[in-house]
Amino acid sequence: MLVASGIADAAHGRDRDVVTAAGADHLVPRGEGFADAVLRLRPGGVDGLIDTAQFTGAADAAVRDGAVIAALRPVAGAAAGRGLRRRDVNVIEHSADTRVLAALRDHVESGALTLRVAAAFAPEEAAQAHAFLEKGGVRSRPVIVF
Repeated sequence: MLVASGIADAAHGRDRDVVTAAGADHLVPRGEGFADAVLRLRPGGVDGLIDTAQFTGAADAAVRDGAVIAALRPVAGAAAGRGLRRRDVNVIEHSADTRVLAALRDHVESGALTLRVAAAFAPEEAAQAHAFLEKGGVRSRPVIVF
């Protein structure tokens, strides 16, 4: 999912309700027409973009010069000369940071952050959880409950 100033994309029709519930004011189609669709809504470009769809730079045209882009995957050859600021989001960097993990837990418990759980597995079902994820088409993540 790409989110830009209340504008988001949805890859499949079944994702539209989830994306709208997450706060999107406008939905645009995912794919190479994303940037053009955003620019029709915000002709000067948006101030920031969160790239969870891993477009890896393809959506740069949707943001204004000097904008911030947060992405799940580092982007080589970022748009030069536009002053774009990239923030790579790497969950692994914070996996042992109890302060960050506690803050995330607090956001979940307060309802400020909603988790999408595809299925819950017991620890002894870890192999099934991995197989479930590897088969593809999962719109959220399996969780191992301890």
